[in-house]
Amino acid sequence: MFVRVGGFRMRWAFCCLLVVGFVAATSNAASAADSHIRDMVNDPWFWDVTAASGLGWFMGTLKGFSGSKEWLARYDIKAPKWLVLIVDCIVYVGVGGFVGIAIYNPQTLHAAMAAGVSWPLGLGALTTK
Repeated sequence: MFVRVGGFRMRWAFCCLLVVGFVAATSNAASAADSHIRDMVNDPWFWDVTAASGLGWFMGTLKGFSGSKEWLARYDIKAPKWLVLIVDCIVYVGVGGFVGIAIYNPQTLHAAMAAGVSWPLGLGALTTK
């Protein structure tokens, strides 16, 4: 169940990410009602963060970061290229919009672009051997 990446356990990283997101969402009682997952799509910066996540994913693939192709290969799944593209888009772009809004809570276009671009590059760098 543990995936070792450079001596770092991904399960603990995921748990830390959840704790940080929970603390950030509940730190201010007034904004806690606005940070529910179902309401994140209505955030004015959600689509900007999602587009920037797509840009970050694309920049990561140009730098040679591994995507879902290597992850699927570990489980002996011979995935066609279209399936790899769909899984990458879901993980990096779809989830990226939610992660960028939940953790960074951007208030300007610059913050939204930084929130979207930074996390796919960081995730790609972390998971690449």
